[in-house]
Amino acid sequence: MAARSSKRREAAQLRECPLQGEGVACLELAALEWAALPGAPWRKRGPMLWLLHDRSPGLAAPRGPSRENSVEGRRNVPPSTRPDSSRRPSDVPGKVAVAVKQLSREEWETKMKGIVEEFLNNRDVKEMMECIKELDAQSNKNLITECSINHVLEKSDSARKAVGNMLAELIKHELLPLDLHLKGVAAVLEFAEDLAIDIPNVWNYLGQLIAPMFTVASIPLSKLEPVCTPLLDIGKSATLAAEILKEASHNSNSSDVGKRWSDSGLTWSTFLPSGEGLDEFIKSNKLEYTLGDTSATSSSSPVSQDLFSTIGPLLQSSDTKSNDQIFDKINASIPEALREEQSFIKSLTTCVAKSCIENGKFVEGIFKNRSAVLTKYLDNRVEREESALIALEELMDELEHPAGLLSDFCYAFSDDDLVSDESFFSWEKNSKSGIAVKSVSNFFKWLREDNDNTQ
Repeated sequence: MAARSSKRREAAQLRECPLQGEGVACLELAALEWAALPGAPWRKRGPMLWLLHDRSPGLAAPRGPSRENSVEGRRNVPPSTRPDSSRRPSDVPGKVAVAVKQLSREEWETKMKGIVEEFLNNRDVKEMMECIKELDAQSNKNLITECSINHVLEKSDSARKAVGNMLAELIKHELLPLDLHLKGVAAVLEFAEDLAIDIPNVWNYLGQLIAPMFTVASIPLSKLEPVCTPLLDIGKSATLAAEILKEASHNSNSSDVGKRWSDSGLTWSTFLPSGEGLDEFIKSNKLEYTLGDTSATSSSSPVSQDLFSTIGPLLQSSDTKSNDQIFDKINASIPEALREEQSFIKSLTTCVAKSCIENGKFVEGIFKNRSAVLTKYLDNRVEREESALIALEELMDELEHPAGLLSDFCYAFSDDDLVSDESFFSWEKNSKSGIAVKSVSNFFKWLREDNDNTQ
């Protein structure tokens, strides 16, 4: 039994034989079977390989590789058949780089149209940025700006301002390099002269789209020069610069824009074509604040913008439980004389109304808490109540008349006695927005029936 096990081990050694070619496997099996037979001749001469050598004269006995043979063998191997040391398993990277298919211009336009439309529908900045991040591997990212501007250029004011803010957010969060944004703007302005033929207000529209880069993204105002000066040849460099500054003043305030203009070192001579009068241009565009003279600016602009920046965050913060903080802020920042003006009432109404809107819907709970702010300053005075209704009308125009929103505000203003029935009827008669009045026709029907029942 022990001899048979020994023979099997020797047969196993045969399998490790370096011999190559047909017949070796058969010899292994034959040798194993032959050695296992009872009474088979067996000479204890070491491994089975030697037995096979004795029984099979055609096979040469294996010889252990000598140092000389192994070195010489390596020398004689052609270079093309030697293992490539540069491709050893340890050197092969764990991940294989996959080439990213670059988008064509048509594909860029289609993709950006979808992103812009989705953003205009839900105004979700975070979701929009996630979509843009998917384009990180793409070249020609300047097409983000170019395609976005071209898509909304002839849409509403609200859409243009929203996309301007969208691009500014991308710059602010470093998802759109500033140089590529400017390249995209330049690509649009290259055809601005032709656009002006079909779109008379194109300079105002472009101002709405470009200004947020200076306000939201806080890009230095000195970048106004490379944006606008390419238009010097067609005499529109100063026109576009003026529209951008006007929009920037609406987004912040004219005093701040005037200071930034002064700090930038810019002068209007850089933008104006030779021969055009500076004084007339400044006066016609109401740009006196760029000359360091803010006294010529109407008092309504600083009031409204200061109010937005002062009480807007307080109104929108859930931490502001008491309205006393809001009253203190107003008293500290707005002189008493200005609080009597129509512009203050309109701005205050707009601030309060905006704080009560979430996802295009009226939030009654917030309004109930903030209506006291309006009660204090409307003070049951007809002219102030009418100013408040005009402010609501203008806000609805800006928001493109969300269904039922103005009606909700009218019912709330009436229920809380913020606006009298007489002021409502006066506004209905004198309103400049037929869309606004038509959207609240059921409210006025209810108001008349209520008046009839109380008489």
